[in-house]
Order: sequence, then C-alpha cells, then structure tokens
Amino acid sequence: MYKIHTNSSIINKNNKLMSKTKKLLKKVKKMFQSKKHWKQRDLQVLERFVKRQKKKPLTIKQYFFGKTDAMETNIARQKHHKK
Repeated sequence: MYKIHTNSSIINKNNKLMSKTKKLLKKVKKMFQSKKHWKQRDLQVLERFVKRQKKKPLTIKQYFFGKTDAMETNIARQKHHKK
C-alpha cells in the first residue's frame, strides 16, 4: 500500500500506522464490547488484526469480512504460484 523510499519515510509511515492501529483497536474494542463476554477466539482475531496492520493496513470491515482490494489478491496469487 505504501511506496517506501528512504529510512526516514519508513519510520514516519510506521508511526502513522501505529497511531492508526491504536485508533482501530479502540474501534474494535467498542465493537466487541457490545458482546457481553470476550471469547478467546475474539482476542486472537484482534491480535492477528493488529499484527496485520503493521504489515498491510486494512480497515476493520476489510479484515473481518475479507474484502481486500483486487491488487492484493493478485499479488498473493502470484506468490502462491511461485512456490
């Protein structure tokens, strides 16, 4: 999603990502708080979501409902075929 050129830009992108991730976590927590009890699986999903954010940012909807953009699926498909 990002074109990264220099180290400083990587750091900036990461900082932005982290703050976005924190905001997203708050959103997700609110979503999950509507459920009375946290299930272990929900927590795992959350963790995976946060880890995923650091690599490739996704919106909550994209993550939970699997709607990634076509480019990403194409890249994934190419990688899969290379194996």
